[in-house]
Amino acid sequence: MTKNINEIIHQLPADRRQKIEQRTQELITEIMIQEDDDQSHSLSTTNIEIPVSMLDEVKAIAEELNIHPSAVIKMMLRRSLDEHYLASANKMA
Repeated sequence: MTKNINEIIHQLPADRRQKIEQRTQELITEIMIQEDDDQSHSLSTTNIEIPVSMLDEVKAIAEELNIHPSAVIKMMLRRSLDEHYLASANKMA
């Protein structure tokens, strides 16, 4: 059975959930600042196919955080890229 992000986070220890919430708030702030800055930088728009179930999860998170779904997608993509770069750096170390 597929779990959504809220179910996964709910199963984590309280201290870990608190760290996730804190980092989420930091990222939201960064995104809001970046969105303001993006008005002066070039942007690229792309169309991607997202499964309906995944988009429903994104919309639910956006609603909880009171932000636009595109901000959630950007936040998750940024996090994933950061994790990739960190993992790559650790392999080289």
